[in-house]
Amino acid sequence: MSSDLILLRSHSPLGASAAERYINCPGSVRLAESLRTGFPSVEPDYTRHGVTAHKIVAYCLSNQIGGVWEILDREWGCEFSLPEISSMQGFLDLVRNRVSVFKHAYGGQSVTTFIEFPLHCPELHELFYGTFDVGIVAGEEAEIIDYKHGAGVAVDVEKNPQLQMYAVGFVLHMPEIRRVRLRISQPRAYHPDGPDRSWEIEVPELMQWLDNVLLPAMEDADPRQYEGWDDVDLPPLKPGEWCRFCPAKRQCPALEKQLRIIGEGEMSPLDQYSTQLLGELYAMIPTVKMRMTSIEDEVHRRNLADPTNLVPGTKIVARRGYREWKEGAEVEISNVYGLGAYEPAKLLSPNKLEEKYGEAAVKLTKVHAFTPDNGYTTAPEGDRRKAVSLQKPGEKYQLFLEGEVK
Repeated sequence: MSSDLILLRSHSPLGASAAERYINCPGSVRLAESLRTGFPSVEPDYTRHGVTAHKIVAYCLSNQIGGVWEILDREWGCEFSLPEISSMQGFLDLVRNRVSVFKHAYGGQSVTTFIEFPLHCPELHELFYGTFDVGIVAGEEAEIIDYKHGAGVAVDVEKNPQLQMYAVGFVLHMPEIRRVRLRISQPRAYHPDGPDRSWEIEVPELMQWLDNVLLPAMEDADPRQYEGWDDVDLPPLKPGEWCRFCPAKRQCPALEKQLRIIGEGEMSPLDQYSTQLLGELYAMIPTVKMRMTSIEDEVHRRNLADPTNLVPGTKIVARRGYREWKEGAEVEISNVYGLGAYEPAKLLSPNKLEEKYGEAAVKLTKVHAFTPDNGYTTAPEGDRRKAVSLQKPGEKYQLFLEGEVK
């Protein structure tokens, strides 16, 4: 195996966070490793906020800090909105509630809690790594709680490969554990099962999944064994929902091929397409949209990297933002409108308050609401928003080397 591929502990190409992707698309790992050229990019806000949010909740849990707001005055590298703060606080409350439930259920038995617990199981595979947010153990039962800060993509918990891999590493050397509950907390994204959802699996079934699914996938996807091979012999690239967070999606030939197929199509009206062809094209739509988003991201990256040489047909504009309440605004608003300012137990947004109470509310929002700085985005030249002139974007937005953010 070649030593040219540097496989860091904290960023194992076969880590738990990538499990769903390489189980379904084994070729993505080798492609991602071969493309680690270190060109500068712009760290997305959601990535930076997500990483920082995990640091904050882990710090609070490890240091018995009751409220997130108690430490937000420290320098964390980014500012959080009220919904983000509420999300982090909700996770802290959930974890503490789950610990209490375990203590009540198991009485005098020991209940052990693990925070930001690192996993490495070289006896299973040299690159078996992961770090889960919270683990609780008592009696024959273990629970792993994973915090999802994002609001864009709601994550399913049932048979979730990332959480199952965490569970394998966690209970591997705990013969007393017979079942594991996997739990996802994602307060900011809608899911039909709610923001707190869980799924249980018996340990024998979990180990069967390890032997029949995970380990074979890790062997197939291990990028070290393919150094020097011809492209025809490399593991396959299989586009799917797992492409969403793939570090190689901007350079993936399989996604590019799908985009070309959709773009070229047949020289005939859609109503003349065969049912078979229409079905094949329809199945490509989700990943083609991802490819288009990757194109938008690359255009924006280049524009921010060199604002004096914009991609033709584009301009940099301020990203649209929604008004938020200033600190302390809730007291003033509730004093004026009482329970009428809530829907049902959450303070109405400035826009909704104005819609409900008219001009009188507008006077209040002018004083107690603000529009946050949401940074910049790239738009077509014909966009109605005014172009923004940037000189040194790196002073405002962190530049990083591709692949360095967990």
